[in-house]
Amino acid sequence: NFIFLFHVLLVFANIVIGELIDSIVNNLMPLVESTYSTYANSTSKEDFINKVSAIAVALCKETKILPSVVIAQCCLENGYGLGADALELTKVNNLLGMKADLINSTWSQYTVWDGKTITKKTPEYINGKLIYKDDVFRVYKDDENCIRDYEMFLLNVKSGGEYKYRSIQGVTDPQTVITTISKGGYATDPAYITKVMNIVKENDLTQYD
Repeated sequence: NFIFLFHVLLVFANIVIGELIDSIVNNLMPLVESTYSTYANSTSKEDFINKVSAIAVALCKETKILPSVVIAQCCLENGYGLGADALELTKVNNLLGMKADLINSTWSQYTVWDGKTITKKTPEYINGKLIYKDDVFRVYKDDENCIRDYEMFLLNVKSGGEYKYRSIQGVTDPQTVITTISKGGYATDPAYITKVMNIVKENDLTQYD
């Protein structure tokens, strides 16, 4: 009887331990894969800035929107292409956290987005309090498509019949540009202006203006 009971306990223990190991592996693998994919796709902050700056500078010739600010926003929203939180958006070339529904549809005729989306959790500040919620984001065919769509939004979205951000066109001061964008409702983070300007200064992004 004792031997039989010992065997029963041994089998039960093996089952429990096996399930515990499977659970640990299943929980750790997404984290490992995410970390590996993130660093496999982007090698450094400098590489990310070089890639984005080439696009922003080229588009500025058409839109007259200051490249340093757009580059800094990409760095912040996308974690320089290294942020694990932004990996889902990096994979779909959404460097600017562009949501499917941006303020209103007054600029829809100018968008270069084809309508594809993904849903992910995102941080938002509601009445000064940070929360995380599911939101729908745009999928782009490439990085240039994303940045062009963002600039089309800035130049063409209206509120009350007036262009909401078009006053930034041709402005050469990064602080003025990002203040107009942030206070116009693009970002909910109360420290958004400071964060963008810190990136501009730390990386000498005005060299691209």
